[in-house]
Amino acid sequence: MTKVNEIDALISRVMWLPLPTLTELSAELIKNRRGDQRYPVDSRGILYGSALEQEQAVKVANISRSGVGIETPVPLRVGSMVNLVLDRTIISGQVRWCRMTETTDFAAGILAKRVGSIPPA
Repeated sequence: MTKVNEIDALISRVMWLPLPTLTELSAELIKNRRGDQRYPVDSRGILYGSALEQEQAVKVANISRSGVGIETPVPLRVGSMVNLVLDRTIISGQVRWCRMTETTDFAAGILAKRVGSIPPA
């Protein structure tokens, strides 16, 4: 089985969870001009996507109700769709921004489109 087929099989088993509606997010943005509260984390994940040549190990820097901030060794194309696997959770989303950091790594923001729980095998 190819890596793409493995990823498709994994995604097909995900139990997707509801995300906040646009109305809920808009109301929250009006209250907080910066957007959703970001919570710093120090976690590792695996990033997959059609814009990537291969899976990438990434560091998760922060997480919010609407997305994830990551550090990655490769640049990500803004607008591309990606899947981020964290333990038994998968976040499918869109790369909103990506920039080089002071080191040779890149920081990127992913807007969550779907969040799901991966059932045990």
